[in-house]
Amino acid sequence: MRGTVVKIPLYFERLRILVSEVLEKPEYDAYVMFQKDEMVLHIKPDASIGIIAHETVHIVNHVFKQCGILLDVDNDEPQAYLTGWVANQIYKAIHERKQRQEAHR
Repeated sequence: MRGTVVKIPLYFERLRILVSEVLEKPEYDAYVMFQKDEMVLHIKPDASIGIIAHETVHIVNHVFKQCGILLDVDNDEPQAYLTGWVANQIYKAIHERKQRQEAHR
């Protein structure tokens, strides 16, 4: 399995981002699979910012759950920071795939 692999700082979790026109679950634009040693995000290259945000929430919640961290609405800075970081990693993986495709045209 290829894709972009990122290690999530501070939380010792690993995220693999697979950007593809065709997904194993064709009824979705994106979905996350939680495996033993990593999370795998399958996402289409034309995914909207809303789809990226949606999948980011699933990823952040899983990381916090795995680490035993309770979400705290009175101190949500760790959640906000990780949300932004994950969303940026997804955006970057999509953008890099598009650049590679354009370079091969």
